[in-house]
Amino acid sequence: MLKHRIISFPLLLALLWAIFFAPNETLRNALFAVCAPLAVGLALHEAGKLLLNIKLPCYPVFCGILGGAYALFFCLMRMFFFDVSLTFAASGVALLAVPWIVILFKNEKMFRRMVGSFGVLLALGLPLVLVLNLYYYNFSNVNLLIYVILVTKATDTGGYIFGMLSGKLLPGGNHKIAPALSPKKSWEGLIGGIALSVGVSLIFFRFAGADAELAKYIILAVILGICSFFGDITESGLKRVCGVKDSGNWIPGMGGAFDVLDSFIYVGIVVTLINIFFGLFTA
Repeated sequence: MLKHRIISFPLLLALLWAIFFAPNETLRNALFAVCAPLAVGLALHEAGKLLLNIKLPCYPVFCGILGGAYALFFCLMRMFFFDVSLTFAASGVALLAVPWIVILFKNEKMFRRMVGSFGVLLALGLPLVLVLNLYYYNFSNVNLLIYVILVTKATDTGGYIFGMLSGKLLPGGNHKIAPALSPKKSWEGLIGGIALSVGVSLIFFRFAGADAELAKYIILAVILGICSFFGDITESGLKRVCGVKDSGNWIPGMGGAFDVLDSFIYVGIVVTLINIFFGLFTA
């Protein structure tokens, strides 16, 4: 697995660099509008397959195609027309009217699977679309999404490192948080992961300028770290119930798109609400 990650991780970093730092803005936006909806579609497809494993009715392919298409529509509207608000993103809820059409065909099985599919789209698709919306905002002259990605993923990295070290160095090992859901998650790993998130956030603070507020960067990092943990443990619990290790095999050594994006399940909603109430980010 490690040798596969050595290949996959640099490729993902190169893709992120192209999306956020390519010299041509049109190229950056085009790459994002292609790659981001594809990742969302794959994640929704994998989530649908996990639900089928535990006998919950849905159409995984339908989840992936419609979720990716809606994410693409959202990005294109955001790029070319207007500032898309939370209200516009939530307008996808109107699609819930579609399953009721199935009643006309009196196919109860199909109706149940359609309702389950839209449950996946609402529970996972809408939050991930809100994450994509962060790409179009700035935080202290830095693209908000790149800040969120690096700080959020620092919790995963720090959790793995500190969890492993505490398990080997502390007398009696580390203290598990929820072994029934995710046996590897520990309090030591969570604290270490959040500490690393704060450290990454402080790097951004260092280059933010004289008017930056230190407390803002620390508080945001802690919030993102907590969101990352709950997103990760949510998917871990689902995979454990399904009896699978990874949601997919699209990314060698890392699993599927859902495995990579699970940290962001709650991030988009929380950061969007923070901006609504406190106005920390600028378009």
